[in-house]
Amino acid sequence: MIPSAGPTPAAAPDGIAPDLLCTVIRTPDDRWYAPVEDVLQAGKVREGTTVVDVRDVQRFDASHIPGALNIPLHLVKTKSFLRAGRIVLVDEGWGSARLERECARLADAGFGSVRILAGGMNIWPRRGGPLAGTRVVTAGPARISPAEFVEARGDPAWVIVNTESGERDFGYWLPRHVTIPFEDGTEVLAAELKGLIGRHRGFCRLLVIDARGAQYDAMAPALQTISEAGVFCLDGGLAAFREYLLQLTQMREGTTVVARTRTGDRRPAKPCSGCP
Repeated sequence: MIPSAGPTPAAAPDGIAPDLLCTVIRTPDDRWYAPVEDVLQAGKVREGTTVVDVRDVQRFDASHIPGALNIPLHLVKTKSFLRAGRIVLVDEGWGSARLERECARLADAGFGSVRILAGGMNIWPRRGGPLAGTRVVTAGPARISPAEFVEARGDPAWVIVNTESGERDFGYWLPRHVTIPFEDGTEVLAAELKGLIGRHRGFCRLLVIDARGAQYDAMAPALQTISEAGVFCLDGGLAAFREYLLQLTQMREGTTVVARTRTGDRRPAKPCSGCP
């Protein structure tokens, strides 16, 4: 089966700001990224390398690279003991312009060697990297929320795979996608995904998505066989993605609150300062 681009609906959905459907592809600064092979040696972190995990403490406690330090990204620059060594920053692995910017700042501040683990915590165990934590083994594939994907979708390494053959809206919501229906079974899906990865130039991470996220656990055996790329499933599927974009639109417009003054006038309150 040859993956194909999805159809494009004739009309835009109501209520969504059109620019929220656009993906601006950015150019990653490749000089900051270290492949797993540069960090992993003989089944453990290469000697002389300090792994700095910048994720929140809950995710870190659940699963992390043995020996990693859990330091929020904005505090790394305050750790003077890291300046002279070789450090590798680690996040979930869906691509981060924020980490790239911080690497540049750290280098300017005198940190001798700062890199980002390409593929992060998603690719590390797929390439044989050890893990420690309270919940190392998970029941299903790695998930990424709609909010996290919207933040990271401009990275060109994403390859978006629609596994829902009956869904007709993918072409509008996610124009940069291919369709590989899961209805043909896990072995076929695994083979098709590996073929897709093989045709992609450079580092690749897959985003697997169906209509509502109902098939992800069933697809897990196929997704867990892939070591050549990062693999994520979009939480809640296309339905959750659409709902999140609608919420962003509503936040941007602001919630109009009508306040009655002593004279009886009505006036809209100003949107909160945190609204986009």
